[in-house]
Amino acid sequence: MTENHNHNPAEPPLEKNRYQEAQEQASQSLSDALQTSFSVLRIGMVLVIIFFFLRGFFVVSPGTVVLKTRFGAYIREEGKVKEYTEGGLYYAIPLLEKMEVIDLTSKTIKLAKEFTVPEDFQKRFREYELGDLRPGIDGYTITGDTNILHTVWELEYRVTDPYRYRVSFQEKDTGERNLQTGQPVYRSGPEQLLREAFRNAVVRVSAGIAIDDALTNRNYQSRILSLTQKNLWQYDCGIELVEVRNESAKPPQPTEAAFNAVTQAKSIKETMKSNAEGDARTILEKAKGRANAIIHEAESYKTEIVESARSDAQVIFDLLQKFPNDSQGLNIYLQQYHQEILAEILQKTKVRIVRPGPTWYMTGPPLEELSGLMEATK
Repeated sequence: MTENHNHNPAEPPLEKNRYQEAQEQASQSLSDALQTSFSVLRIGMVLVIIFFFLRGFFVVSPGTVVLKTRFGAYIREEGKVKEYTEGGLYYAIPLLEKMEVIDLTSKTIKLAKEFTVPEDFQKRFREYELGDLRPGIDGYTITGDTNILHTVWELEYRVTDPYRYRVSFQEKDTGERNLQTGQPVYRSGPEQLLREAFRNAVVRVSAGIAIDDALTNRNYQSRILSLTQKNLWQYDCGIELVEVRNESAKPPQPTEAAFNAVTQAKSIKETMKSNAEGDARTILEKAKGRANAIIHEAESYKTEIVESARSDAQVIFDLLQKFPNDSQGLNIYLQQYHQEILAEILQKTKVRIVRPGPTWYMTGPPLEELSGLMEATK
């Protein structure tokens, strides 16, 4: 027994149509998801590229300067390496250009071991002889008068030429070898050069100066500073020494008390000398003041005498003008003038006039008082 199925070959079965529809929907969903993913990826790539190029913008911090290299070569402007300083917004192409930041602020280096003995050595040998110094371990320098001097120094330096500094102190093999380890010696900063140049200056300056001048710092620091800077200029390394500070300068411990006594005696001498100079200046100022007062009094007296003489001369001149050719009239005028003055004087004092004969006599106050009264009436 056979079953007859009515089948239209032009139409697919129902199950097959549903499967195709689901497959098409899945393909469409996948296509939409891929399109969305690619869109997000494109946007992300654009943002990454934008962010990548925006990273090239930079500003320079205060107290620094930036040098920029392109493929390892420094960027130049008008034949000089271009320096990017504070106060602007700059750009460096990522991966192609690199920035090198140079600090321009002052830095300090302390030399606490080169020219002095370790603290533990002073503790263990409180009373040691000069022969107890250990060369290579105990630091010291010898002055021009063959004395031993211990010092502790502090150096302050700064960068003046960023390009020369960067070229001079890049970390590189110097070609030298450590004598103990055999390893190559690398130079990575100015500290080693500064120490060597300064040690050379200290030894040379100390050898030409007496220990008393070194202890009292008579041009000691300034001469070392000048010589160290001269050594640095020879290297053309872009740094300069700003200041040298001698934190401690003293002779060996066994002779320290003697040197302190000498220093104290010199201090007392300078104090007494200063006091004496002060007293001398005070006495001199007083003498000058007294001399000026005497000169002023003399000038005043001179002026008074001159004016009085001029006044008398003027009176005589006026009388001669008044009686040019009449001497008898002049004598009569003068007698009358004297009588008026005498009358004025007699009114102010008790005077008796006696004429026992042809001559007049006056009795009363002494002639000196009458002279004073006459001066007062002028």
